[in-house]
Amino acid sequence: MGNAATRFTIIFGLLLVIGGWTGFAVVSRLDRDREMARVRNENAFVAVAFEEHARRVIRTADTALLYLKDEFEKGGIVSPGMRNFIRLTKDDLQAVQLSVAGPEGDIIYSAVPLKSPVNIRDREHFTVQRAGRGAGLHIGKPVLSRSTGGWTFFLSRRISRPDGSFGGTVMIGLDPFYFSKVYGSLRLGEERSGLIAGNDHIVRVRIAPTERLVGDDISGYSPVFREAAKNPIGHYEVVTIRDGTTRMASYRTMPDYPLVVIISTVKSDALSGWTHRLRLNAVAAALFTLFVAGFCFFLVRAQRLAEKSEEETRQLQARLVQSQKMEAIGTLAGGVAHDFNNMLGVIIGRTELAMDQVAPGSTLHENLEEIGKAAERSADVTRQLLAFARKQTIAPKVIDLNEGLESVLKMIRRLIGENIDLSWNPGRNIGKVKIDPSQVDQILTNLATNARDAITGAGRVTIETANATLDAAYCSGHPGFVPGDYVLLSVSDDGHGIARDKLQSIFDPFFTTKGPGKGTGLGLATVYGIVKQNGGAINVYSEPGAGTTFRIYLPRVAGEDAAAGSGDAPVPVSGGTETILVCEDETANLTMATRMLESLGYRVLAAGSPEQAISLASSPGTAIDLLLTDVVMPGMDGWKLHDAIIGFRPGLKCIFMSGYTANVIGQRGVLEAGVTFLQKPFSRKELGTLVRRTLDGGA
Repeated sequence: MGNAATRFTIIFGLLLVIGGWTGFAVVSRLDRDREMARVRNENAFVAVAFEEHARRVIRTADTALLYLKDEFEKGGIVSPGMRNFIRLTKDDLQAVQLSVAGPEGDIIYSAVPLKSPVNIRDREHFTVQRAGRGAGLHIGKPVLSRSTGGWTFFLSRRISRPDGSFGGTVMIGLDPFYFSKVYGSLRLGEERSGLIAGNDHIVRVRIAPTERLVGDDISGYSPVFREAAKNPIGHYEVVTIRDGTTRMASYRTMPDYPLVVIISTVKSDALSGWTHRLRLNAVAAALFTLFVAGFCFFLVRAQRLAEKSEEETRQLQARLVQSQKMEAIGTLAGGVAHDFNNMLGVIIGRTELAMDQVAPGSTLHENLEEIGKAAERSADVTRQLLAFARKQTIAPKVIDLNEGLESVLKMIRRLIGENIDLSWNPGRNIGKVKIDPSQVDQILTNLATNARDAITGAGRVTIETANATLDAAYCSGHPGFVPGDYVLLSVSDDGHGIARDKLQSIFDPFFTTKGPGKGTGLGLATVYGIVKQNGGAINVYSEPGAGTTFRIYLPRVAGEDAAAGSGDAPVPVSGGTETILVCEDETANLTMATRMLESLGYRVLAAGSPEQAISLASSPGTAIDLLLTDVVMPGMDGWKLHDAIIGFRPGLKCIFMSGYTANVIGQRGVLEAGVTFLQKPFSRKELGTLVRRTLDGGA
């Protein structure tokens, strides 16, 4: 469902983006076409204006030539009226020169005074007329005028004698700058330029003061004459050889004269407005894309967050079910523990007392030993049930984990067998941890047993320790982990490994991958419960056929706690003569505890209820050195009894005992500092050791 929604969102977003960019492309193309049409129309309009002006100039100049030609053909002289007409024509056209050349090319008349004689027999406009090729008006190529020294292109006509022979040439020289000045006054924009070229491909006038004016051949790069052969009016684009720019050009041929007018605009300049709009539209399209991408991203993210939330809800529900299951088992274990531990306490205690009265080595003594061992194993099962439910009462101490592990390695080697090699790699300068030493034994024993069962034949188990620091990035991907400094305990084996689909269940109580009758399913659950009870975390890495590694992170202790340590040395079992007040509502347990203590030499005051205990403690002249009380009793619990007695016997030492679970004794099963606790069932050795230690001030 989630993947389908994500795919739909992504496809929808892609379609929106594709549609947006397609619309952008279409609109931009239409806008570009409109802009190019506008530029072509403007160029064509300017070309019409330039053509009309050029035609008027050439027509006026030709009229003057015809008048001057007629004068010379009739009389060979220029009349005063003609001189006045020539002067007016020259001024109107700003002509460079208006002159007449004789049949040998000598200038016989010039509207501009000559400083010295001039001969033009080698000039194109003269040779063409003398050869008879220019029967009409000839528009010559631009040349440097010999009379003025400037660029000029000449319009010329032939003078014929009465017999039809060549009698000379009349000609008028026009200044190309005249056209540039006139066209430049129209303010057509810097990006627009024009030229007038002849059919010989030579430029007569270039309407662009910043460029070369005249004389260049455009046949090498301009297709205008090829286009003009098809249509006298049209448009084309060309890449200029001078600067490599692309120009949009419009042209018009002049029907009366062998000339073509070309107006062109730099394409990039002409389309600058469109380019600006294109950029704005591209930015808009990009912003639209970003908006769609962001919208889809947040929509997908929202979908995934919703899926994650649903998954977390499912996980929380699973954890809740697991927690409720663990709590139910813990409640069941707690309810059973009190009565079961009381009965076990009686069995263990009575067995020990009976063994004292039987000769060692006898059959009866051996039977009593077996009864005691069975009772101890039953007590271990009870403690194991409490451990995985995290309701085991512990007395944590600051210890060096290496030392704690080394003390049980010999036992671990015997446990895993001779065919499995045990590799011990202690880390150097590792920090200390705060944990009940007996729990370290439980952790290592359970993990070693698990490793042994995973190995077929010969193999290796590796135990390592090291300092470790977990940061927030690591913990964010590992639920249940908290950033901080830890001591790492790693236990690895090269056994058959664990299937990936079973890894999430290996810490569940009663879950086992072993065959029927080969495992209780409490080993790893016990390890998990101990680690969590001590504020740690555990990871498992395993692949089928590649072995398994358990990594346990226990909080590293710093400061005074680390320096303090807990070097409690074992106290040998020894008795005493002190007076001990024992309060226990179970008669069997009261009798058993009384006899154990009396067998160790102590004087015992037995009370079957808190009220009787208070009465005995308040008797004048009665010396009491220690209070040994059950925690849970009808009417008044052990805590209130202790508070009541120290009201009139301040400083009285006390040992609490109980078969109930840890929540009755301390918060989360961890004893508060200064509280001495004895877990039922207990042996005479455990009772005697703790009593002696407490009386001597060592508890």
